[in-house]
Formats: sequence, C-alpha cells, structure tokens
Amino acid sequence: MKHAPVIVCALLLATAANAQPPAETQTLHVTQGLATYYRADKPFANVSVGNTQVMDARPLSDRALLVQGYKTGTTNIILFDKDYAPLRDITVVVDAQGSGFVTIHNKAKIASYTEYSCWNNGCQFLGENTVSEPAPLPRGYYSSTSTYNQGNPPPPVVPRDRE
Repeated sequence: MKHAPVIVCALLLATAANAQPPAETQTLHVTQGLATYYRADKPFANVSVGNTQVMDARPLSDRALLVQGYKTGTTNIILFDKDYAPLRDITVVVDAQGSGFVTIHNKAKIASYTEYSCWNNGCQFLGENTVSEPAPLPRGYYSSTSTYNQGNPPPPVVPRDRE
C-alpha cells in the first residue's frame, strides 16, 4: 500500500497527457433534400456523423465534405485527425424546405425570380425560375386579346371590381 499514492499520481499524469483538447464547435444549416459543400480550415483524416437518418457527410478531400440533409432535425459531425484527436464538432441543423426562403424578383420578365434559403449566417442559392413571356395579367383583369368572347369585339381592359 506504500506505493499506492505513487501509482495514483502516475495514472493521473498519464491521463492528463493523453487528454484531448476540446474540438472547435460550429453550426451548419442544411435544407432537407439538398446537399451543401463544407470546407474545413484544417485537414482531417476521419469523419463521424451523429445520426445518419437526419444527414450524412461524404468526404471529398482532406478538407472538404459534401453534407446531405435527409430529414429535419439536429445532429453533428466530428472531424478527427489521423490520430483520432477531435479537430472540429459541427452541429448540423437540417431545416424543412420552405423555411427561410427569400425570393428576389429581379428579372425583366414579370414572373421570373431567383430563390435563396437563408439563415442568420448566410444564404444558399436554390435556383432560378424563368417563364416565357408574355406574362399573364394579374388576377381580375381581362385582356383585349382574350379568346373567351370569340366572334364579338373584345371588351376593354378593365378590372373586374369596376364592372
């Protein structure tokens, strides 16, 4: 028993020497059904995903991941170095499609737009919608070229609520 304090001290020192520093944390938002490219600032060797039913991460290189959101929820990705020391713990929030959408009607064509999915830390491009012209008149208006009254002269373009 005389050597018990020495053994305890040796064990404590060995444990302290092998203790890993806490991994850096980060939050990443992904839209359900869409993939997101993630670039790490340090090279990693191994990846662990918390819940693969919510999302999955596929390494593209030693610094890049392709993150695919499957269903709404929250899970995490941990990036490890070659010795399995944690480098980064990424909280992944998979949002439902339609949440945080921003639509920008910036086209010369009336019904065309660009759409983004946005959060506090930025936006993700979702796509463009371009329609052929002429764009339809707003609801409640008739056009002088309508064919609903064939054979008779077309009525003037007048809002419905004035009839």
